[in-house]
Amino acid sequence: MATKYVQAAGGCAAMNAKDADEERKGLGRMQVKAIAPDRAGDPIWTGQVMIKHPNSNGMQLDIDTGGYIPKRYVKAVAVTRDGERVFDLDATFSISTNPNFRFSFANGTNNDLDVTIVDTDGETFEGRTGPKDAQDS
Repeated sequence: MATKYVQAAGGCAAMNAKDADEERKGLGRMQVKAIAPDRAGDPIWTGQVMIKHPNSNGMQLDIDTGGYIPKRYVKAVAVTRDGERVFDLDATFSISTNPNFRFSFANGTNNDLDVTIVDTDGETFEGRTGPKDAQDS
């Protein structure tokens, strides 16, 4: 029997092959979308929130140092529409790197979504749906 180190990416505790400093560039950059239903008169819209965040769980080894990468992940997500709560999420380290949340919500007055995300370092990131084009109205 022989053993050999194999470098792999992915998994909760696999060594992270990415540069941690490079991975944090643009941290918190967010896209928020409110997507109208395909059928006219359908009251259910789709929302999408994408955020750049490494979501390190504290169990990954740094490939350069052999030490653990400190935990830093999305801890809380709050989404509102027209000032009314759509959902709150209390998350753990099980959320993927650069998470993409997709959800349904009921039709409102203008369907603009406001998003607040807080990570384990206490940093807050905010995003909002962009202005509607005349053709989107």
